[in-house]
Amino acid sequence: MRILALDVGGRRIGLAVSDDGERLASGRGWIERHGGQRDLAAVLAATRRERAGLVVVGLPLALDGSDSPGTGRVRRFAESLARTGLEVRLWDERLTTAQARRAGGSRRKGAIDERAAVLILQSFLDGRRGESHCTSP
Repeated sequence: MRILALDVGGRRIGLAVSDDGERLASGRGWIERHGGQRDLAAVLAATRRERAGLVVVGLPLALDGSDSPGTGRVRRFAESLARTGLEVRLWDERLTTAQARRAGGSRRKGAIDERAAVLILQSFLDGRRGESHCTSP
């Protein structure tokens, strides 16, 4: 099964997908946000295109593990995705955007969102056995 990961921001959604063996994450670009159903439709299209059976959504927690200003927005988006019938998991994404900026490469904001999605997915893949940071929306 392939896994699609999302870095859900206010303006863009970064995308990453796993290989069929669920070992390696690769970037798949980003979606410009337009709101509501258009964003959901774009993610559903990416899920079909990538043949993903699971969607991992990065959850932006504060450094101390509490909710950040964006946590509620991302939880609501993940819940909307889950209502479409997709299997959705939330994954702690603390510091992934900062890591993505430091990782180099393009400084375009969409490219940073894509790299953040790759970091979220690789972290999920690496820690999947314990799933200690993984929850349902």
